[in-house]
Amino acid sequence: MKTTIWVVFMVVLAGAVFCFANLKTSKTEVVQKPLESPAIQPTTKVCQPEPTAEKKSDILSDIRKARRMLEKKDSGYQIQEKKKKGNWTVKDFRVLLAVRHADGQIKIVSVDPKTKQTDQSGYIVDWNKQNGVNTCFSVIHPKNCAVLAIKRVVKDDKEAFKEVIYTPYSPTIDCGELRNAGLSYLKKTIKTANAQLRNVKSQTNPDLSVNQTSSEKMALVLAVIEHIDPDRLEQGESIESLTNEVLVILGANQPSAFNYAVSKAKARGLFQFIPGTYARIRNQYPEANLHKDFANGMCNHINAAKAAFLLFDSDLNYLNQNVLLQKDKIGTYLASAYNCGARRTAKEVKSHKKLWEHKLPMETRLYLKKFSAVWNSFIGA
Repeated sequence: MKTTIWVVFMVVLAGAVFCFANLKTSKTEVVQKPLESPAIQPTTKVCQPEPTAEKKSDILSDIRKARRMLEKKDSGYQIQEKKKKGNWTVKDFRVLLAVRHADGQIKIVSVDPKTKQTDQSGYIVDWNKQNGVNTCFSVIHPKNCAVLAIKRVVKDDKEAFKEVIYTPYSPTIDCGELRNAGLSYLKKTIKTANAQLRNVKSQTNPDLSVNQTSSEKMALVLAVIEHIDPDRLEQGESIESLTNEVLVILGANQPSAFNYAVSKAKARGLFQFIPGTYARIRNQYPEANLHKDFANGMCNHINAAKAAFLLFDSDLNYLNQNVLLQKDKIGTYLASAYNCGARRTAKEVKSHKKLWEHKLPMETRLYLKKFSAVWNSFIGA
């Protein structure tokens, strides 16, 4: 009897062990299976954090849209007469900002440049310093906003006031798309200008046209460095970041880029010609058909680039007649002449030989430093 009971007990115990082993194996399979099972994936995805709702968009398209929105509105300004009769100045004005939000929406915000107050609650706008149409506006709140374009009053060369639309540089729009667009636009402008000089005889080499003797790379580098602040380079900012700023402005504004950039010496536009130099070059190369009006000529980038090529030719001709030039320094000679004039450059080369660069005005020495930095990093030695 005892033997029978013992056999039954062992059979039951063996069955329990068998079932437990199967149950453990079954649980392991259920835990592992969802990692491979398509049927479980939707549930797993819902439990993960939602991606940011920021809209991925074409920034050039957004800038064009922002400009169209600004065209329909007035920024507003008041003018008053100065003590000297007939001389008017802006008394008060506002700036319209086309602000793109993180979700891709673009809204127009008006800001008072004196108080920094906006016409809409919830916006905090700031900037470091006023710089005309290229003032770098930052939207502090709401976060993740970018200023795509502005509209404000400017005074033109005829002493008249008008409202203009422009895209100032800011880090929030500094991207490869705009930099590439700027470089492409500049190269195309320079190439088109050079091609239009194929029937203009070179004064450096009368057997060739200006088109055959000119350097498009030289024109490209000088157009860029004219808008690089030498103080910022001296303070340690990289030439890459400073060059990128110029290209972003070119990419965003294209035909109107730097058209409102006027120096104290009245140098104007992308290539920063002064009125006297432009008039001289226009008279020296009448077959080039440069625009008669200086301001309009400088605001037309192709015309301005043609003037730059003609100036290279004129300067090189003068230098060749007065000094023995080193062929590997032609670019440096031309950059120096572009900044302080061919006469001053020739004088220093003749008087100081290899040390001529050290005898140039400080402004020109800094200019050549910019030229060398941009040429080496941007064009390539």
